[in-house]
Order: sequence, then C-alpha cells, then structure tokens
Amino acid sequence: MLNDVEIARRLPLWWALSDLLLDTDMPHVWGPYIVRTMREGGFALGDAHEIFLDEVGPAFYFNLSIVTGEWAGWEEEYVRRMVVARLRRPAWMRRIGERSRRATLQDVWDHTLPYVQAALAELDAGA
Repeated sequence: MLNDVEIARRLPLWWALSDLLLDTDMPHVWGPYIVRTMREGGFALGDAHEIFLDEVGPAFYFNLSIVTGEWAGWEEEYVRRMVVARLRRPAWMRRIGERSRRATLQDVWDHTLPYVQAALAELDAGA
C-alpha cells in the first residue's frame, strides 16, 4: 500500500487520468492536461501508463459499463477515496476480471496516447 506522501504525490495524476474514463471523448484536452500533471508530479510517460492501468483504471472502470456514465468528472477527494479503496483490497480481489478489464483500459490509453505524445513533444520543443 502507498504511504500518505506517495498518495498525495499521485493524487493530481489520478485525478487527471480519471478523465479518460468519463463518458465523453476529449483526448485533445486530456493529453496536455495529463502531460502537465505528469511533469508537475515528476512522473514519466511509462509511470502514467502503469498508474492508469493498475490504479485509476480499475477504480473507475465501472463508468465504461453503464449506459449513462459520469461525464462531468469526479471531485478530487472522490478520486482519492476510490483509488485508495481499490488498492486496499486483497490482491486476489483486484485480479478478478483483470484480463478483460486491462484490455479495455489499454484501448482507452491507446486512444489518448497520440495526444499525450503530441503534448509531450510540444512541451519539450518549448523547453
């Protein structure tokens, strides 16, 4: 389990990545936002990918499976509670349905990745 310092460090990125699981499709907006949040927290692209697949995605996957999913976004504290609760579950419970869930989450990530990469390239070119 993550300690309080690591949870506080990850929380802005959790919040940004939770947008990928909203019932809207705005990767052109989310890409730059995710990149800013990654950089501010000291995360690399690989870290963000892993955090999305292993922490945020499983906590908010439910929103992809309901007809009228959340589209306006979640409060930061709600994101923290959901992700932390998911991480506190026993490992065997976290693995239930993992294969199909992970494939879907990877598709979501792959859809957004070009926008994240473009935002990274733009930021690096300006640096």
